[in-house]
Amino acid sequence: MPKTIHDIDQNAIEFLIEVGCKVQQFRKSHKLTQAILAESLEIDRRTLAKLERGDLTISLGTAFHILSNLGFALTVDTPSEKEAADDALDKHYLPMQINLADYPVLKRCAWQLKAEDSVTPPIAYKLYQDKQSDFAKGNMSRKEQRLFACLEHVYGPL
Repeated sequence: MPKTIHDIDQNAIEFLIEVGCKVQQFRKSHKLTQAILAESLEIDRRTLAKLERGDLTISLGTAFHILSNLGFALTVDTPSEKEAADDALDKHYLPMQINLADYPVLKRCAWQLKAEDSVTPPIAYKLYQDKQSDFAKGNMSRKEQRLFACLEHVYGPL
């Protein structure tokens, strides 16, 4: 049985709302009314209004027609492609404060600190360095492996 609107994943709903907001921002930044933009796209003004509201009843074909004609990039990534893109984005991102609760191996290296504490990147690097014989990188989550790689990129290999 096909899913009803009520069965759609909340992330998908939020995505549609975000798309609608971006279309609306585009329209307003170009000082266009819904009527004028809809006419130029050869669609009904109510259809454009639905898209801008994130209405789930707008057809995928109509949404793609609007987005492509406005010059928006349309891509669909497989889960593995998305994961690779996330890895590339995070590869050199180093937060100002590293929450120990998010990195179990680091937390074990900082046994004297509370789980809700955070440390700076240089301290995290020093903690990993001091306890490197007590852990294996293979036991780290992907998130912690990315942090570890970033710390090594910035401060040098352990």
